[in-house]
Amino acid sequence: MYGFKTEWYQDLLANPEVTISVKGKKMAANAKPIQESAKVAKVVDRFRQKHGPDEIKKYYVKLETAVIVPLS
Repeated sequence: MYGFKTEWYQDLLANPEVTISVKGKKMAANAKPIQESAKVAKVVDRFRQKHGPDEIKKYYVKLETAVIVPLS
């Protein structure tokens, strides 16, 4: 909710390893925080397209960072 100051974001910086689970299959990956405004805007735009602008307003106050999880 509060950009860089969120606890989950700080935890991610300390330990970027995440586990993704889809339809019962799990995969370990390293999350990559991004702070470049153009890249963050691209992530936010994709989220907005999928979930609608109301979800952005509902859950996010600051749009200053995002996280990418490479799945390859």
